[in-house]
Amino acid sequence: MARLGILSHGDRYGAIYRESANAPWKTILPLADRKGQLRAVGFDSASGRLFVKGLTPDKRWTVFPLDPATGAMGAPLLSDPEYDILPERTLGLSVDGVPLTSAIFSPRGDALLGIRYVTDAPRVKWFD
Repeated sequence: MARLGILSHGDRYGAIYRESANAPWKTILPLADRKGQLRAVGFDSASGRLFVKGLTPDKRWTVFPLDPATGAMGAPLLSDPEYDILPERTLGLSVDGVPLTSAIFSPRGDALLGIRYVTDAPRVKWFD
């Protein structure tokens, strides 16, 4: 059952969400020019949170929780003043097929387990 939908029209992006299979869809992020500002990362159905990547006040890309009921963004899960945690565009950097920058979700995709990122070396921040 889909609970999150990403909207796009040209350079405009937004999102819709529903609480259950029978609930109506509601807009949580209206279509707007979000290029270079916000991207969806995934949905954690275990906690009911949406994760997005966006810019910190230091203009570094990182991951934020977004409350799908209100559209409010929480504090960054991880940030660095000198490095992007999850860059706007991945450069396809990987080792043995494993991307160096990515969100790590459980095998069923229902929980955010960690984040792979690169500073002076490849790193992983585990949440679970």
